[in-house]
Amino acid sequence: MASVTVADGLPLGFSGSTTKVSLPADANVAPRFVSVAVTRVGDGYLNTMGIPLLRGRGFTVDDGAGAEMVTVISKPLADRLFPDADAAEALGKRLTFGAADAEDKTPQTLTIVGVSSDFPTASMSARREQLLRDLPAAFQLLKSKYGSNYPSMMSLITGPSRTGDIERILVLGAHGPKKLTVLLVP
Repeated sequence: MASVTVADGLPLGFSGSTTKVSLPADANVAPRFVSVAVTRVGDGYLNTMGIPLLRGRGFTVDDGAGAEMVTVISKPLADRLFPDADAAEALGKRLTFGAADAEDKTPQTLTIVGVSSDFPTASMSARREQLLRDLPAAFQLLKSKYGSNYPSMMSLITGPSRTGDIERILVLGAHGPKKLTVLLVP
């Protein structure tokens, strides 16, 4: 085993949560909220998931309970929050996590310590050039990236799907696992 970490969700896991974030605003200016997918993770998450860190640092064991609250944001979020700046400009900036009007949630302020590359999430939006036409194209891309050394587990999600089951009920959706449970046995 090369790397292990903990997280309350996985990319494409369809179990993550969303919230709104904003940069601190002047007292007489309303904050501009952006809806984001949120995954709470442990140290080593980016490395374990193979998500490149573009700027700053990832989470460490020193970021645990009682420490200053920090976050790593994706490059697309950095581009939305700081549209005319390099991703490095996000480092050290404060981010308000959660809207003041959200039920049962008090907004928290976090410091941005890292910017990661983009990665797929269950609520992802893809650019047209990121989409592949069919499974043969997907396997060709995987072969060019990994050669014959494929990852030990891959989950392919295709769709949309429109099918009728044996009871003649129309089902709309996407093909792929609804839930994946991984057990690691020494």
